[in-house]
Amino acid sequence: MPRQIPPVILAFVLATACSPSAFVWQDEVAPKLTAYRQSFIDVAGQELLERIPRNDLLGHIEAGRILWLGDHHRHSRLHALQTELLQQLQQRGVRMAFGLEAVGVRDERMIHDFLANRIDLNGLREGMRLRWDGSWLDDRDLDPWFYRSLLEFAKRHRIPVFALEPTPRLPLVTRDSYMAQTLQKASERYPDRLVVVLVGQTHLLGQGDLVRRVGLKSTVIGGVPTRALLSAAPQAVPRGACWRADSDLLWFGEMFPSR
Repeated sequence: MPRQIPPVILAFVLATACSPSAFVWQDEVAPKLTAYRQSFIDVAGQELLERIPRNDLLGHIEAGRILWLGDHHRHSRLHALQTELLQQLQQRGVRMAFGLEAVGVRDERMIHDFLANRIDLNGLREGMRLRWDGSWLDDRDLDPWFYRSLLEFAKRHRIPVFALEPTPRLPLVTRDSYMAQTLQKASERYPDRLVVVLVGQTHLLGQGDLVRRVGLKSTVIGGVPTRALLSAAPQAVPRGACWRADSDLLWFGEMFPSR
């Protein structure tokens, strides 16, 4: 029998990925955003089919060109799981390049200066605050500590970082085609690296359809499971592995709360 999902969890799921707030540079009409998010929910899956052990997951990721990490910009638990996965890939010697929604094209010069140790993190944060409002490295409505640590991780391991799109944001209807072109170019620029893409999960499938638009062999891991998947999950979901949904989307086991 499907389990009842606590109201607080349902509210969190409905707020998943790219919710309009102070950090969004260009607001969209609410009905467009609602339909956009719903299009992801509709195709994200209805049930969990199989458990994927961590070693199998890592091997599958290494065999592909892109690792898609669906983001929820405020979710510290999700970010801890993503960080752990990136650390494991680094320990296995996987060479990576990071494509981030958290920075804009006009931020890239400052990001490169930071990665090359020409400025420190405080200098990068100050530069981004002066350039535009709503820096993901400082906005307390998000999880800014995660985005800072991700850039520190990239600097420590000499991982290239590039922006997925401009800031201010383009209209929603054109954002995904722009990001897809950026990622296709990045795959050509870094032919010997795994391109790790951190982007709001609603961009992955549905109207955004980034995974299909880019069309490269990849592993796709969602952020916060949908209501349907939370309801369909086993009573006890093992930790430390991913689960494959009937949509082929993967989910961290830790994102399914125990009853």
